[in-house]
Amino acid sequence: MPKEIRVGTRGLREDALRTLPLFLQRVALEKEGEWRLVSGEEAADVLLVDIDRADPPGGSGTAAAQDEIPVVAVSDDPGRLPPGRPGLVYPLRAQELGRALLRSTGAEPSESPESETPAEPAQPAPGAKGNPPAGPCSRKVAELIEPLRREQAGTDLRLDLEDGHYLAASPEKGYFVTTLHIGGFAHQCPGLAEKEWQPIRGGLPEGQGPRRSMAQLEWLLAYFGARDGLLPQIPRDAGFTLQAWPDYQVVPMAANKPRVWAYLKGHAADAGTIAAATGVDWGEVVGSLNAGWLAGAVRSAPVTTPSPAGSKDGTAKAEIIGKIQQRLGLQPGGE
Repeated sequence: MPKEIRVGTRGLREDALRTLPLFLQRVALEKEGEWRLVSGEEAADVLLVDIDRADPPGGSGTAAAQDEIPVVAVSDDPGRLPPGRPGLVYPLRAQELGRALLRSTGAEPSESPESETPAEPAQPAPGAKGNPPAGPCSRKVAELIEPLRREQAGTDLRLDLEDGHYLAASPEKGYFVTTLHIGGFAHQCPGLAEKEWQPIRGGLPEGQGPRRSMAQLEWLLAYFGARDGLLPQIPRDAGFTLQAWPDYQVVPMAANKPRVWAYLKGHAADAGTIAAATGVDWGEVVGSLNAGWLAGAVRSAPVTTPSPAGSKDGTAKAEIIGKIQQRLGLQPGGE
C-alpha cells in the first residue's frame, strides 16, 4: 500500500463529511499507510460517492475522473449498492469504512473479524510485567475523546447508549450532560464498540442532570472504557509516575483507586508492576493510567527504584483519602 491514499467524496451527507476525517485517522492508526481527504482540485486515489445524491451521478468532485479510480458507493438503502463491489450505508462506521477502502484499493484488512470486536479486557499471565498495547476498546475510546477536544462553534454532539441513555457534549462550551449516574459508565462503556458521536442542533438537552466538565467525561470514558490496553498516544516503553494528585472536583471519588496514585507517588513503574504491587485489578490499573494521562496527573518516566519517603507519603495520603471516602459513604474505586 502507498504511504498516502487520497480520498475524494461526492454527494455525501453533511454528518458523514463531519466524521470522515476522524474515521480516516483511525484507519491510519490501524493500517500501514495514511488516508486523508483531498482538497480543492487535487486528484483522488479512491472516491466515496453517494449514488443517490451525487450530481451528476458518479462525478468525482476532483481532478480525477471516476472511471479512472476506484469508487466506494454509499447509500441510505443497502439494496441500492452495486453487487460485488465495495459499498457503505449510512451512518458511516469507522471499521466498515476501513474495510471498504482497503478492498477498493486492492488491499485486504490485516485484522480478523474477531480482533475488530471488543471483548472482555485481556488479563496478563500471573506476574506478567509491561505495558499493554492499545486494544480495540482503548482505540475506540481514543476515537470518541478526540472530537471532545475540538472547541469549534456548532459542534454539539450526542452519543446514544443502551437502555435509552445518552451523552450530550458541547466541546465549544466545555461541558456535557447525561442521563447516566457515574457508576453507570462501567456498564455502558463495554458497549461503545459501534457507537459514534452524532451532531445535534439547538444546544444540549435541559433537565437531564447537572452540567459537568468535559475533563470529567474524558476521565470517565478512559477509566471505564479503555481497560484492554493503553491509549494509542501513550508510550509503551516507559514507566509511569505521578505528576500531580488528581483533581477531585473532576475525578469522581467512585472512579478512583487511591492505591494506584499512592504507589505512583513514590515509584516509576509499568502497568503490570503497578497491578502486582498494589493488588488492584490489572484492567483498573490500565484505566487509571489512561485517565490520569489525559488529565495530566500521570507522566512517563524511566523505571526507578522506589523511594521509601515518597512511598510513605503516598500511602499516608491514600489512607486519608480512604477515610474521607468512608466518612462520605463512598466505596474507593467502586463501580
